[in-house]
Amino acid sequence: MDAKVKVHGRAQSRTVLGMVNAYLEMNPDTTLEKLNEAFPATLHSSKKDSLFADPAQVVKEGKEKDYFEHQDEQVVLPDGTVLAMLEKWVKEDYDKAVEHAKQYGIVCDLEMTDSFERGGYTLEWLIEKPAAKTKKKCEDCSFKSWLKSLILLAILLLLAFLLCKFCSKDCGCDKVDPVQKATEQVADNSASQNALSAEELAAQKAQEEADRKAKEAAEKTAALKKAIEGGIIKYKKSSADLTADSDDTINTIAEFLKANPNSTLEVIGHASPEGPAEYNQILSEKRAQAVVNALIKKGIPASQLEARGVGASQQIAGGDEGNRSVEFRIK
Repeated sequence: MDAKVKVHGRAQSRTVLGMVNAYLEMNPDTTLEKLNEAFPATLHSSKKDSLFADPAQVVKEGKEKDYFEHQDEQVVLPDGTVLAMLEKWVKEDYDKAVEHAKQYGIVCDLEMTDSFERGGYTLEWLIEKPAAKTKKKCEDCSFKSWLKSLILLAILLLLAFLLCKFCSKDCGCDKVDPVQKATEQVADNSASQNALSAEELAAQKAQEEADRKAKEAAEKTAALKKAIEGGIIKYKKSSADLTADSDDTINTIAEFLKANPNSTLEVIGHASPEGPAEYNQILSEKRAQAVVNALIKKGIPASQLEARGVGASQQIAGGDEGNRSVEFRIK
């Protein structure tokens, strides 16, 4: 099929997210059932049922790390249903998804992000972009407000006329202009309503600004935490000395801990299985302590830091070189 839209992605997972959203824009009547048919679980080597899940169920089951967690990365169906999409895509699964999307006229252009940088995507339409469905506009609220004022004015005028007609001549009603009195009362009511609306609007804007700042702070904290827990610092063979390559990671961790003084960082040192077990245990402890010392120099209290070594007893991915490292856990 001829290409209709190109997804420019920064990171494999967000490029797949862009494919899904491009498909939804081209197919505005898509249901969850149709979406599962268009992007089946067979595209991912670890899924058997669906690539999409209810965000509330994801949180309930404690699987937030497996799905996109930011609000702007959720998948929203035309009927308003909000879904969380699987985030982790290895290259083999990613290549399968890219090939699969071509049948819908979706092609991809991937540019990987730097370490700790959040990826994203943009859509380039190669044909005229499908028009989005628009909702029916509501009635003009301003017109309704004026209509209410006119009705109130008419009622007041009628009441004033009736009172003056049936009251006695010596009551002094002839000295009061009923039209002027009714008009002034309507004006006073309108002014009070406008003042109240202005106060409510100011309060609403202040609340929206506070909510926006709170959301941005929460997203930044979550991104830093995810980057820290997913990162490692590597060492040369038989060495516990930090290299210049670790500076960015140390600075990122320090920024997070300063912004979250109630959090504790656990630094776990590893060693490759080469050499005696006792030597590897001591070396792994030195590697973890080297990171703690560097963070203390950055102004982080020692009470926020824990260092421990596991020697070569808990091997991580990457072979011998990958195990000459430390990893992090945030409590």
